[in-house]
This record gives sequence, structure tokens and C-alpha cells, in this order.
Amino acid sequence: MARRTVKRRQRHGASGSPGESLLDSRGVKVGHDRSPASTATGRLLSRRLSAGLVTVVAVCLVLLFQSGLLDRNEADRTPAPGVGQEARPSQASADRGRPKGVSGNTEQGTVVEIIDGDTMDVEVAGDALRVRLIGIDTPETDSPYVAEECFGAEATEYTTALLLNQTVWLEGDVSDTDPNGRLLRYLWVVPDDGSAAYLVNESLVAEGYAEAKTYRPDVKHQTRLDAAEAAARDANLGLWGACD
Repeated sequence: MARRTVKRRQRHGASGSPGESLLDSRGVKVGHDRSPASTATGRLLSRRLSAGLVTVVAVCLVLLFQSGLLDRNEADRTPAPGVGQEARPSQASADRGRPKGVSGNTEQGTVVEIIDGDTMDVEVAGDALRVRLIGIDTPETDSPYVAEECFGAEATEYTTALLLNQTVWLEGDVSDTDPNGRLLRYLWVVPDDGSAAYLVNESLVAEGYAEAKTYRPDVKHQTRLDAAEAAARDANLGLWGACD
């Protein structure tokens, strides 16, 4: 009778109401069904864990998407070389094209006309520009304001022989133009033998065809121009020996 009672309890426990003990064939308790409260709590925790995982995954996806979008936008803002922008030579390239001895911040041109000893027209990038040499003054030759001065013709002849149709390098200083609209420049010339370029302004002074004259604030090379004049004076070169 006891064995049959146990079996009935086992079957009843297996299909009975939640919370009823479960018995094995020997009548030993092997566990309990979960109560309604514990089941609800587990489901709630499971839902919260699932929701948390979904949130984490969503945040990660958003961050990855934004990172990729920013990278793509940055790439879109940076034009490829040669696309939508003018090509500019690098500083190294500019330095390679500049003759030895020529200072920085220069542009190349060709002298197409001589006006007088210190003024000429230079063609730069297809435009003829009137240029006045900085830091020097040659005697006047053909001016509506003053009479022809001693050694003016010689100075103009020297400048013509030195510069006409010659490739030159133009170097600026503080001022771009004078009150007459002429470009204020130092001119550099490369000798035919390929040696270091020389400063035309200095050459005119050193040979006695011009005097050094300070026009502030353009005094970048004034020290060497003053020194060239002192040497020409001491040697009575050019106008220093021919003019009173």
C-alpha cells in the first residue's frame, strides 16, 4: 500500500499545482516547481538584460556609423591633388628653379626696354611692368622735369648693355611701388658662365654709374650698396671721376 501511495503522489506531484513537491520512485523529494513570483522576477530580469544588450549594441552601431561618416565627410572636404584646385609649385621646386646667389621672394622676367640708368620695362608673365631700381640713383638723361645730368647718357648706355633682352630675377622690399606707380625692385642677373647671380643695383654703383641712395623703408641691401659707393668714390670710378 505504501508503494502505491508513493506512486500516486509522484504522479500527482508531477502534474499537480505549482509548488507541490516532486518525488522519485523511492519517495524522495527532488525539487520544487518555481513559484509564480520567482517566475515573474526571472522574466523581468531576462527582459531587462535583453533590453540592456539591445541598447549597448545600438550605441556601438551608432558610434561606428558616426565615426565612418565623419571620416567620409573629411575625405569629401579634401580635394584630390589636381581636382578643383590650382597646382602650386612647392617651395623646394621654387628653390631648384632659382639661380645660385639669388635671394628669396623673387620672380623671373625679361627686360624689354631701357628708360634710363635706373628705370626699365620688364616683362613678367606676359605683362610689361615699369621697374625702378631700389637704393640707387643714376644721373638723369631724358626727363621733362630736370636737365640732362653729367654721366646720365653713360649710365643709360651701361644699363642697356647690361640688361636689354636679359633674363632677370626681381626681388621686392617693403614697398611695392613708388608714388609714380613704378615697381620698386632689386634685379639679379645670372652671368653667361653660370656663376652666382649678381645684384644689378650694386653693379651700377660699384662701377660708378649710380650713387647709393636710401629710400626708406626699402633698405634690405642698403649696407652693401653704401659700401659699393664708398669703393667707387675712392677709386674715382665713373661719375666720381668725370663729374664735379
